Amino acid sequence: NYKIIPTPEFIKNIKILNKKYKSIKKDILKLANQLELNPTMGISLGNNTFKIRLKIIRGFKDIFIAN
Repeated sequence: NYKIIPTPEFIKNIKILNKKYKSIKKDILKLANQLELNPTMGISLGNNTFKIRLKIIRGFKDIFIAN
């Protein structure tokens, strides 16, 4: 089993991005649900780290996930 634990820096960045992208919190929750089903989704960067491109209403944002 995997557990998603956001870092303090990630939370801070989401708060900043939320001002520009109002749907980002909803999009992050949707991504978290998808990660529970497939924790290794995205592009492998090696060392159990994956890059996921998250589509939000006003554009794209790269999200890095480390296991």
